[in-house]
Amino acid sequence: MNDKKIAKARLSFNQSEALNKNTYKKYEPKEKRYFIRDTKLEGFWIRIFPSGTKSYGITTRKGGVGKPKQTTIGR
Repeated sequence: MNDKKIAKARLSFNQSEALNKNTYKKYEPKEKRYFIRDTKLEGFWIRIFPSGTKSYGITTRKGGVGKPKQTTIGR
């Protein structure tokens, strides 16, 4: 038999769109947590957990330098 190795494709649930106050209503939980990132304000996101919990956050760098750090703003 000719066994071919096929690489598994990585599925990403992450999406980007212009966030507003009603964006969180459009998205449902999936099997893994995922992010909806803002296209207008760089660094802002909504994280959606498999349990259905949704949280707002921001990715920043202290003084604009160094590794990015994620900070949760609220749920």
